[in-house]
Amino acid sequence: MSSRSLGTVARTIVDIVPYAGFRAFYFLRSAVWLLVAAYGLAAETAAQVATSKEIEALERILRENELAIEAGDRLKGTQLNQAFHFMLPQIAGLPVLNGILRRLWLQMGPHISDAYIKGGRAMIEHHYPVVEALKRHDSAAASMAIVDDILLGGKPILAPIARGTAPQARPA
Repeated sequence: MSSRSLGTVARTIVDIVPYAGFRAFYFLRSAVWLLVAAYGLAAETAAQVATSKEIEALERILRENELAIEAGDRLKGTQLNQAFHFMLPQIAGLPVLNGILRRLWLQMGPHISDAYIKGGRAMIEHHYPVVEALKRHDSAAASMAIVDDILLGGKPILAPIARGTAPQARPA
């Protein structure tokens, strides 16, 4: 599937789902699966083209994020987590995907921010294997690592959604 057609499908889902009257759980679950697919593609593609300068930028973000977590700075930690994630489609040269992900982050961001301090290092520990895979230009490992980040590292975010206690999602 081309990034153009992927963009059309994902934009349509992002536009329709919040207005369809589904409870937050169903919308957020859909958003998580879109994030998995989109970031998997971004990481896979980024691994093929990442430069040492781009990898160093990701490592710098990780170091700063460690400090933010240590200091209990939820806002800065959340911003750095977002910066890390948005670098992947940027490195991959996938601007359409980047736009789709920005819309999803607008809707998922409050859930990420609410869970950030409680999640602690779990929120970024899977970023390290992403960086290592990019260094090796290992597309499959990069994709698997970012999926692990979303599904395993994201447990503090996903748990309230699964329990049905997550705040109502707002359309972007």
